Amino acid sequence: SFQISSEVVGYLKCKCGELYSPPVYQCKSGHSICNSCIQSRTECSECNIPLKARYRNISLERMLESIQTNCRFEDCKMQLTLASKNIHEAQCQHNPLVSCVLEGCHWKGKDLVNHLKETHNTKEFLMDRTGGLRGWNSKTWKNADWGFSIWNFGDESIINKSLSTGDVFYLYCYHLGNDKKKVRLTCSSEDHEISFEVVTESVRQFKYPFKGLPFSLSVSHAEKFLLLPAEGLEEGYKRLSIFVELLDN
Repeated sequence: SFQISSEVVGYLKCKCGELYSPPVYQCKSGHSICNSCIQSRTECSECNIPLKARYRNISLERMLESIQTNCRFEDCKMQLTLASKNIHEAQCQHNPLVSCVLEGCHWKGKDLVNHLKETHNTKEFLMDRTGGLRGWNSKTWKNADWGFSIWNFGDESIINKSLSTGDVFYLYCYHLGNDKKKVRLTCSSEDHEISFEVVTESVRQFKYPFKGLPFSLSVSHAEKFLLLPAEGLEEGYKRLSIFVELLDN
C-alpha cells in the first residue's frame, strides 16, 4: 500500500461527491459510478448512456484497497485504505454527526435526541440515575411494534427499540455516546422475576437489521406470568413493566 495526498483523493470521487468504495461500477463508456448512484440512476451522469447492466470496475476497486489515507476527522489518528474510508468515518467516534435511527430518514446531525423528538415524535422518559420503571402496553403481544423511545439518565441517554416477532419480545438498547454501556432489565410479578443484562452498542453502530444482543422474552411466558391489565386503558390492554438500571462499566 502507499500514501496519497488529499488533493488526489478528490479525483477518486463519484460525480455525486462520494468517495469511491467497493463495489464500484462503470458504464459502457468506462465512466465509474459509485454504489449509491447505480441504485438510483438510470443513466450515466457523464455520458447519459443507459445503465441497463452493472459492470464492476475491478481495477479501481483493487487500487482503492491499496491506497492509504487519513481519517478526515482531525482528532482521529487512524490510517485507512480508501476502500474502508467511508465505513470508518461513518462510525468514527470523532465524527460529530450521527445518523437517524429510523428507517428511510436520511438526517445526519449533532443532536439526535432533539431530532427524534421534534421530527418523529419519539417519546423521551426522564429516569433517575439509579434507574426507573417503564411500561409496554398492547392488546396483541405477538408481532407488535412499539417503535423507539429515549431513556434520559441525566448525563447519559439510551435509545431503545422494542418489538415482538412471533412469540419473542425484543428490546434493543443503543448508547448515545461512543462507548458501550451495561443496562439491567428486570421484569417481575408477585411470583416471577426475570433479570437480564445487556451491553449496548453505540448508536453510531446502528443499522438495519438490528445489531447487538437484545433483551428477549417469550411472549407466551409473559402472557402467563408477567402481563397485567393496563390501568387507565380500555379493556383488553395488557402491560409489561420493566425496571431499567444503567450500570457502571
